[in-house]
Amino acid sequence: AGQTWTDISSGLQIMEIHKFNSSRSNSNLLVAGTQDNGSNKSVNGVLTRINYGDGLKCYIDYVNENRIYTSYQNGAIFRSDDGGITQTSIQPSSSYNFMTNFALNPLNSNTIYAVYNEVFKSTNRGTNWYPISSGGLLLTQGGAINIPIVAAPSDTNVIYIAKNTDLYKTSNGGASWQNISPGIMSSYNITGITVSNTNANTVFI
Repeated sequence: AGQTWTDISSGLQIMEIHKFNSSRSNSNLLVAGTQDNGSNKSVNGVLTRINYGDGLKCYIDYVNENRIYTSYQNGAIFRSDDGGITQTSIQPSSSYNFMTNFALNPLNSNTIYAVYNEVFKSTNRGTNWYPISSGGLLLTQGGAINIPIVAAPSDTNVIYIAKNTDLYKTSNGGASWQNISPGIMSSYNITGITVSNTNANTVFI
């Protein structure tokens, strides 16, 4: 018994998606990070794996759809400039959480933000990085901590990050940060942030 097996899983929709992103210019182009099944690109419903590990946060550049950002566990972030055929590591730090968040600037796709031991910023698509936080935020805790980050579409000097139950905000591009919600989510961790398209001070968590 158990010497031979027959695959009967064909057609089962069982892939677990962590995060996904769609192209602004092509509604048939998607990228998704998936549990244990890497990052996958879907074109007209045809799925192709373009990276490995536990696929996590991912983006399709809203100016150039051939530029795709993917990530997996332990701080690994990659940029592909050829639609996912090849990958370049753009990880800014060796101090990371299991789930590392990053975000594209909504007005300039060359600018990226990433959360490691500090908040890092790149203005050349991840080739070079510099910190925009003071280090006092204590962002790295290991494990599976999730620290979302987002820049406001109407004013990208306004950036929000969340750590556990606290929401932090900078209004000057990272020169200073303020905890704007001590205790507001005392029973639940903040796992996602959305900012109004027209008002940088209106945020949803």
